[in-house]
This record gives sequence, structure tokens and C-alpha cells, in this order.
Amino acid sequence: MPRRTLTPWERPIWLSLGAAPAGFHLWLVFSGLVPNLVARPIHLALAIPWIALYVRGPPPTGAVLALVGVGACLYVAVNHSALSDQYGMVFGTTQTAVAFALLAVTLELARRAIGWPLPLVALLALLYAFFGQHIPGDFGHAGLPTASLLGTLTIAEGGLWGQLTGISVNVVAVFVIFGAVLNAGEAGQGFMNVAAAAAGRLKAGAAKVSVLSSAFFGSISGSASANVASTG
Repeated sequence: MPRRTLTPWERPIWLSLGAAPAGFHLWLVFSGLVPNLVARPIHLALAIPWIALYVRGPPPTGAVLALVGVGACLYVAVNHSALSDQYGMVFGTTQTAVAFALLAVTLELARRAIGWPLPLVALLALLYAFFGQHIPGDFGHAGLPTASLLGTLTIAEGGLWGQLTGISVNVVAVFVIFGAVLNAGEAGQGFMNVAAAAAGRLKAGAAKVSVLSSAFFGSISGSASANVASTG
């Protein structure tokens, strides 16, 4: 994906935005139990500027996307106590707008990051959930209350803040940071050098180097994501 060329005055800003997720996830490791409706929305909020602005450049649409997405995530994190007592129902215009904003921003971020196929499948599923009661026959459904559907997706510990986001917060992010630190200190290259010395001259040496370096690093990380970030 194309990345921006940073100007000297932009570099400190992006360095700070890069340090913030690392510091936040390391803080989560040592802080004990943090409510999921705090940790997971902040996790997404810290990722949004990178997808909306850094990867694709700084058009106005990216800035608006970042502001709306970060604001909606922070709304959920700040009001998590009240929202958790609503049992997956949104109330009022503000909460409804936040819910739609989160869904729209998430779909657009996914499109920018990985292309159309997966966001399109998700969009079709959402359209079916909202309007499936108008489909005749066995392919329709009885209808879902909009407030309950939006709440389940955006203010409960499911939907956007479900198990997959939890894995990203608690496992993937920490090990990716670990892999990036090792790479910065040339530790990842050390694994590559050992593997190349052991198998680089053999038949199909490239594949064997890949397997060995991955095995060496996996023996201390236990994470596929960190493995890819370091030796992939």
C-alpha cells in the first residue's frame, strides 16, 4: 500500500502516533483488568489515523474519516459504564449516530486496507440484517429492532468489540510490537543469518531458511503475527 513521504515537521507527529499504541498496549499488559469497552475502542482509535491518513495520503476525506472514527471510539470508551448497562440497546439520536458512524468508518477502513471483497461481504450481511424482513419466502427473517441490532454491533462486547478484536488487543498487538523491537535491534536478522548458514546452500535453501528462521523466532515468541513481522 502506498505510504506518505513525511515532511520534517510531520515526522515528530507520526512518531508520537506510533509510540502511543505501543505505550498503550504495554500499559494494558501491566495494568491488570481493563474493561473491554475501554481497551478495544481505544485500540481501534489508535489504528485509525494510520489507515485513514498515513497509508493513503492526506486527502480531506481521510481527515474526516479519522476524526469521525476516533471520536466515535472515544465516545464508547468514555461512556462504557453507562453503555454496558443498556444491555446492547442504543438510545437517542447521539448513540444511533455514533453506531452508524462506527460501522461506516470500519467498512471504509477495511476497504482502504485490504480492498473490496471482505468489506463488501460485511456490508451485504448488514443490509440483510437491517432489511431482510422485506425478503419474501424462506430467505427473509422476522425483522430485528434497529436499536438492538446497532447496540449489539457497537456498544456491547460483541460485534466490533468482540472476540477477534480482543485477540488483536491482547495477543497480536503485543507480539507485533515485540517483533518490531527485535527487528529494530537486528535480532530478526540474527535468526535469518543462523538459518542461512545452516540451510542456505542446500537444495530449496530459500524455503528451508524461511522454515528455520521462523522456527527459531517462534520458539521465543509463540505468535504467528510477530513471526511475520520479524522474519517474514
